[in-house]
Amino acid sequence: PGALEHYDFGLEGWDAKPMRAKVAAHGLAITPGSRGDDESFKFNDPDGFVVQVNGPGYKGHVGEPVKKG
Repeated sequence: PGALEHYDFGLEGWDAKPMRAKVAAHGLAITPGSRGDDESFKFNDPDGFVVQVNGPGYKGHVGEPVKKG
């Protein structure tokens, strides 16, 4: 059986700078070795899971973005 390595959220209206500030405000840190640019970064949630956040245009998603409407 496989194991969960991380989970990923593609966020509409993505802006990396305020997202980094929100992560820091919760006492969390960007994962060392994370891409860490304006497209995507990872951090560990309070339970230790690796979370990746990025804009919906990030190249690297397995699936396609969900269309509204």
